[in-house]
Amino acid sequence: MPHRALRSIAASFEAFFRAEAVGGTAIRLWTPDYDGPASAKPDETNGKHYATLMTGVKAVRAKHAQAIPLAAFWLQGESDAASALATFGTDTAIVCYIQTMEAERDAPERHRKTYFGNNTWEACVKALRSITGEKMEEDPKAWRTWHEGGLKAGLAGMTSGLTHQDAAVRTLAATRLGQHAEKAKALDALLTAVATERNPTARIAMVKTLGAIRDVKARDTLVTVLEAKGSKTLEEHVALARALDDVGDGRGTNALIEMLSSEDSKDWALAARALSEATGEPLHYDIAKWRAWWKTYGERYRQ
Repeated sequence: MPHRALRSIAASFEAFFRAEAVGGTAIRLWTPDYDGPASAKPDETNGKHYATLMTGVKAVRAKHAQAIPLAAFWLQGESDAASALATFGTDTAIVCYIQTMEAERDAPERHRKTYFGNNTWEACVKALRSITGEKMEEDPKAWRTWHEGGLKAGLAGMTSGLTHQDAAVRTLAATRLGQHAEKAKALDALLTAVATERNPTARIAMVKTLGAIRDVKARDTLVTVLEAKGSKTLEEHVALARALDDVGDGRGTNALIEMLSSEDSKDWALAARALSEATGEPLHYDIAKWRAWWKTYGERYRQ
């Protein structure tokens, strides 16, 4: 009961964090009345960082008269102050950096500079890239997806990510597998996953990776996906045509040519664009010319 009451009270308040992170500093810089050993050579800079911190707190109070300072978080140690990795370990540090980015992203625009400074976001991205070796974009959602998908666990982690409940994780897992030197080892898992995948973005990523593997075992499954009912985006049409081409099957390309005969202008416009992207041929809508082109190009699949 008490914690329920606290939650109901907390829900009516807005919480703020003010960053005053400084790395590799002496304790006297945080202590105005420092009286340590003479060897520390205390001088007029004693309490310098403490004074800066209090100036920041007063600035918050000036903007928000009802603001109440509740707690201070202290990361102990000179080297620790510069790196959460040294203090908490790899996994916890990754989560800390991701959560900091999420907090800044979700903070009201008017408070971001005040509570996160000018380079907190960039520092988090730099730290994440350094720790993980990944070069992903500056997007906390992408890092969250990477972490929760277990993709740091190598080929096995990527393969297991194909069945994750989050479509974003499945998408990233398939994409990363496509870049892996031993992606062929995940062929069976990819075939199983793509056959039941309902999310278009994840399905496209799986199709592209199957094409990159270039194994004829993927042909029947890719054709099944091609012939499945339901509309497909331009990107999916292109991915299927290219993937089938990579495994020696022209049905993806031929299906696009036949779409040019559709009475729906959206269909044939999409087909023409997809054909141009998939084949590298100039964009045009003439089905007769495409069929003539196919008589020559399609021979490669009939040899």
